[in-house]
Amino acid sequence: MKIIKNMPVQHCMRGPGKCMKCKETYSEAYTLIEFTDETESAQPVVQYKRAWHTYNSLKFFKTEDEAKKYAKENNVPIILRKKYDITCKVCSSKFNLELDEDAFEANNTNYSCGKCSGLESS
Repeated sequence: MKIIKNMPVQHCMRGPGKCMKCKETYSEAYTLIEFTDETESAQPVVQYKRAWHTYNSLKFFKTEDEAKKYAKENNVPIILRKKYDITCKVCSSKFNLELDEDAFEANNTNYSCGKCSGLESS
């Protein structure tokens, strides 16, 4: 299966936290990926519809519009990033969060604002 998702473009599997070259060149791009679900090799993984999948990157898009056009012409699902208005589960304050559409739907009641330090209100 193939999808398009906004993802980090990395130099290697170690990523920007452990690799200086990845840190220096870090960026994000809409990427056409194909799930491989291989288990015997060290492959990158991505979460899609509550499951983790190994994948290969096939194509990078310079803009969201270019990715949307490709998705429409090739009947490939595209996972867009959206800003959501969230209510903190701890203190009930309102805040904005930018997430992939599929991530928000899977976890829409599990967000805290971070300002309340996760302490329950009395």
